Amino acid sequence: MKLWYASVNYGLELIAGKILKTHGAKDVKTLESALTFSCQHEISVKCVNNLFIVLASYFAENVLDAAKRIPRGHFQFPQLKGKTFRIIVMDCGKLRPIPYDVMRDMEKSVSRQTKLSVNRANPDVEIWLNRKNDNSVYFMLRVGKHRSFDKTLNKGELRPDVAEAMIHQANINTDSVVADLFGGWGAIAAALVESGRYKKIYTGDINDECVKHQKKRLHGKRNCLVQKWDARKLPLEDKSVDAIVTDPPWGEYKAIDTPPLYDEFISEAARVLRLNGSFVFLTSTQSEACRSLDRHGFSYSHVPLKIGGKDTFLFCAKHANQGS
Repeated sequence: MKLWYASVNYGLELIAGKILKTHGAKDVKTLESALTFSCQHEISVKCVNNLFIVLASYFAENVLDAAKRIPRGHFQFPQLKGKTFRIIVMDCGKLRPIPYDVMRDMEKSVSRQTKLSVNRANPDVEIWLNRKNDNSVYFMLRVGKHRSFDKTLNKGELRPDVAEAMIHQANINTDSVVADLFGGWGAIAAALVESGRYKKIYTGDINDECVKHQKKRLHGKRNCLVQKWDARKLPLEDKSVDAIVTDPPWGEYKAIDTPPLYDEFISEAARVLRLNGSFVFLTSTQSEACRSLDRHGFSYSHVPLKIGGKDTFLFCAKHANQGS
């Protein structure tokens, strides 16, 4: 079994660990913004941002001591693609420069064991020395990374790692009818389609451009209906939906009066959800969300996240009065 290290968005550690377990991961341990796990093969899931094979792990009181141990070690490198490498040094979540002679000794050791040459600008292979806040150190080979979200997503579009975590929290299965009340650019519906875990998807938005984009993105997808709608007055029947997974406006890109908006769309969620239906949404407006959920009879929990440096909350709710 190989030891792996996966970097994840802050706050999603426990959820990502559960997702990895469904793909065969063993001995999953949570770190700050990361996980380690054992598995014989590579696991590819959207909730993981960067994936590494751990070559060595140990403890060091500072990053310089951690670096000085590398030239004395012998590591079991897998077969590597390419001809060049560089070493990235991270200390408590930040890139750290280390003395030239120490870096040179590390590079010589790696080059001798891998037969690769050093290219610090544009290498084929990246090897990381990563020291965490608890003094644990991971010397590891990067095998997978996501493309920059700034280059791949529309302004305000939900990140795929967060969308996957939200879908997992909603406990959706192949018999579920799912709705995204604020469909935006279609990230949640697209993640649902990719997972295949749904019976039908309703997604919509009040913005014409977003609706047009969703229709193009989701065209021809199985049982996926895109509509223009106002989330405060949905064209859906009472108790017709098994799960709602959505990302309502936070007031980041357009000024909105969040208290009445949240009160009205949460009221609609209570109307359209079936018995024991799941209601999962993301917001930075914690107080408005809590007040409206309380007012409309939901029981709930929330997980604090950091998205784009902003404090955010992933809410998981059920209607408390539906089972009575």
